[in-house]
Amino acid sequence: MLLMKRIFSVLAAALSLLFTGSGARAQMPGGGQSGVNAAMLKLFSDISGFTSKAEVRLTDKGTKEVTTMTMGFSMLEQKVRLDLDMSQIKSKQVSKESVVALKTSGLDRLATIVRPDRKIALIIYPSIAGYVELPMSRDEAADMDRTYSVSKVKLGRETIDGHPCEKFKVTLTSANAPNQEAVVSYASDLRNFPVKIEMNQAETQLVMLFKDVQLARPDAKVFEAPGGYTRHVTIELLMQSAMLKTLVQPSK
Repeated sequence: MLLMKRIFSVLAAALSLLFTGSGARAQMPGGGQSGVNAAMLKLFSDISGFTSKAEVRLTDKGTKEVTTMTMGFSMLEQKVRLDLDMSQIKSKQVSKESVVALKTSGLDRLATIVRPDRKIALIIYPSIAGYVELPMSRDEAADMDRTYSVSKVKLGRETIDGHPCEKFKVTLTSANAPNQEAVVSYASDLRNFPVKIEMNQAETQLVMLFKDVQLARPDAKVFEAPGGYTRHVTIELLMQSAMLKTLVQPSK
């Protein structure tokens, strides 16, 4: 259990930086941390819906340790879904043995769905047909209702994966909230989709690259808990249930 929590903390930290601009260590999924805030969603405000792959590179400036991962990234009118296979994470904190243990328990694949409209997040594990529904904290819910303004300073042009892009320094501001900054490259041939996002913090650097972007609106059903899945009260109880099932499986 402790090993799994440690692995999930790597994922949670990366997602926290990705969506909050904070290098602080996040709680593991299920600890009341949705990972998505209104400021980051503002970067996609002109895109009503899309599906893509996202390559994420997270660098700790102090230790130079690098964490990389590839995930599915879908969005529909501010609803967000992230799909991750833990075997796609490359980090010193995630060994091959750890991934094997997760796969054995059915916890190697997960989806995180954030619903700002309902102020909840869903953590879904397809391999064990289980999920957890988490209410957003008071601060997270308040942030989702906050209005952000966007200012841009053009830095130049570049080509990313064959897409002609205009590169901007983007500053997101709101009353009673710290400013958030990012360097964003918008692809002109993808309706100005932000195909690359770079964020530099005091201790951490994040680079996120979107690939295989499909601008068609995804099915609304993928942002709901799947029918027939078991709902668990907490991530810890879900993990315990998954491991107990593994222990009682008859040997082959």
